[in-house]
Amino acid sequence: MTISNLKNLVSHVLDAQSQRFCNVLQQASEQGKAIDLQAAFFDLTIQTFLNIAFTTDLDSVQPTNGPGDDQEGEELSFADAFDLAQQLSVRRINNPWWRLTRRWSADEKALQGAIRKIDHCIYALIDRRSKASEVASEAKNGSQLDLLDLFLTYRDEHGQPLTPRQLRDALLNYLLAGRDTTAESLSWASFELLQHPTAIEELRSEVAEHSIRFGDAAIDHENSEDNQRSSSFDFGHTKQLHRVKAIYHESLRLHPSVPRSSKISLGDDVLPGGIFVPKGTTVIWSDWLLARNHDVWGADASEWKFERWLDREGRFFSESPWKFHAFNGGPRTCLGIQLAQFQGMYILARLFSEFDLELESDRGTHYKPEVENTLTLPMKQPLMVRAYPRKFRAA
Repeated sequence: MTISNLKNLVSHVLDAQSQRFCNVLQQASEQGKAIDLQAAFFDLTIQTFLNIAFTTDLDSVQPTNGPGDDQEGEELSFADAFDLAQQLSVRRINNPWWRLTRRWSADEKALQGAIRKIDHCIYALIDRRSKASEVASEAKNGSQLDLLDLFLTYRDEHGQPLTPRQLRDALLNYLLAGRDTTAESLSWASFELLQHPTAIEELRSEVAEHSIRFGDAAIDHENSEDNQRSSSFDFGHTKQLHRVKAIYHESLRLHPSVPRSSKISLGDDVLPGGIFVPKGTTVIWSDWLLARNHDVWGADASEWKFERWLDREGRFFSESPWKFHAFNGGPRTCLGIQLAQFQGMYILARLFSEFDLELESDRGTHYKPEVENTLTLPMKQPLMVRAYPRKFRAA
C-alpha cells in the first residue's frame, strides 16, 4: 500500500462515515431531540478507524472459541468491548492493590472478558485473511486495501512476517492512539466554536471560498456543469484551509487530547536551562498547563483565539513542537499527525457547513464542561446540542 492508496482509503471511509454521522444529526433534528455530540463523535471515530484498519465490520467476524474458554464479554460488540477495556484499565492506575485483588474483582473479570472479545475478533480476522491470501488476490484485482493488508505484507530484515500477536498489537495501538484523541478534540473544538459564532462564520466562509462539497453533494456534482469549481474535501485542503486549520489547532492548544504525560530518564541528562536529571528520574509535565503559561503564549494564553495561528496575510503558520506540544516532537512526533489533522478539519468543516448547532438552553452562555479524570481529555458530562440542517451552498 502506498501513501496515495492510504489517503484514498481514508478519504473514502471518512466520506461514508461522516455521511452516517450527519444522518444521525438530521434524524435527531426531525424528531426534535437534542443529541450528545461527544458520544456521536466517539461513535464516528471508532467506526472510521475500524473501517480504515479492517474494511470489514469486526462484529461480523465469528471467532472460534477453544475448549474451556470463558464466554464473559462475548455478548459485547467490538466497540463496546474496546470502550470497556479502556475504562477498566484506567481504574488500575488509581488502585495500587489491583494485582492483589484481581482474583475476586468484578472489574477485573469484566476487563478480561472485554479483552477476550477484542482478541477473538481481531485474531479471527487475521487468521481468515492469512489463510485466504486475500492481500495478494486483492492487490491483483486493484481492490481497496486496508491497514491489516499493509501489515500482512510487511517483512523484516530477515524476510519474516509479523506474528499474529505483533499484528494484533500494531492494530490496537493504531486504534488506541487515534480514536479517543480525535473524538475529544472534535468535542472541544465544537464547544469553542459554539462560544465564538464569528469563528463559525469564518469557517463557513473559507469552505465556500474553496467551493468544497461533502459526501452526497460532492458525488451529485461530479458530472455537473460546475464540477470544475466544486471539489470534495481531500488531504490537499489541509494546507489550503488556513482558518479551519487555525481553529482546530487553537482548540488542541487549550484542550490537548493527552493533557499530561511522563518519561523516565534512561541516563543522566541535562534539560534546556541547566536542570540536571539523574538516571531513573520520572519527569512529568502537563501540556494543559503549558498552554496557559503567559510566558509562552502571552497575556491572553487562557483565551481561545484562533487568529494567533494566522500571519498578517491570513495564512496558517506552525509553532515549534516544543511550544505547541499536542503532537509531541522530535523522534516521538505523532505518526498519525496528518490523519488527525485531516479528520479533524474535515469533520469540523462539514459539520458547521451543513448544520447550525445550539447548546441545550439549560447550559447557559457561560457554561464550561467539566473534564473527566482519565488518560485523555473527555468531557465529564454529555455535550448536548440541537442540530438544525442548513442549506449548504458552495460559492
